[in-house]
Amino acid sequence: MAIDESRNGKPSGIQLVQVEGFLEVARRGSVSRAAESLFITQPTLTARLQGLERELGTPLFLRTPHGMRLTDAGRAWIPFAERALRALVDGRDALEQVMTASAGHLMIAAAPAVSTYVLPELLERFVAAHPRVEVSVRTGHSEDVVELVLRDEVQVGLGRTIRHPDLELRPFHTEDLVLVCAPEHQFTKRSTVAMAEVAGQKLI
Repeated sequence: MAIDESRNGKPSGIQLVQVEGFLEVARRGSVSRAAESLFITQPTLTARLQGLERELGTPLFLRTPHGMRLTDAGRAWIPFAERALRALVDGRDALEQVMTASAGHLMIAAAPAVSTYVLPELLERFVAAHPRVEVSVRTGHSEDVVELVLRDEVQVGLGRTIRHPDLELRPFHTEDLVLVCAPEHQFTKRSTVAMAEVAGQKLI
C-alpha cells in the first residue's frame, strides 16, 4: 500500500511499511529492536528506511554507536508520519466494518403500515445480529419511499410495489387482505371479489 502524496510535482512512492518502520525505529532508537518488534529482519528494515530517505530526499536518522538518533528532518516528519499511518489504519478498519456489516449507519424508509406492523420485528432480529449498526427509520407513503431511495437519502425502502427503472425490487413480506362487509351484503354470497368491484363500493 502506498501513500499517494507528491514531492516536487511527482508521484510519491512512500509505502506504508516504510512509515511503520520509521516510526518504530524512532520509538525504540534501534533498528534491531524495531525489526524484532515488526517481525522482520534487520536488513529488510534498513532497506525500507533507506528507501524512505531517498524518497524524501533527506536523512531521517543519524547512525551513532549508541543507536539511531533522529535528525531535525526526522523529528519534523514524525507528526505527519503518525497522522498518515493513523488515517490509513482507520480507513482500513472502516472498510472492514462496512464489508462485514459489523458497524455503520443503516437508513431505512418505510410506508406507515410497514413501519407499524412489519418493521419492528425485522429490526429486532437485525439489531440482535448486528448490534454495532445504528438504524434510522423515516416514514412516508410508498411514493415518498421511492423518492428517498432515488435521492440516496436512505439505503433501503419498504412499501408497496412501485416499479422504477433505476430500482431493484425484492419481495420481503406478503400479507392476505380480507373484505369485511355486513351479513346482508351481496358479497357475502361470493367466495372471491374482484378489486374493481370493491372500488365501486363505499369503504371505510
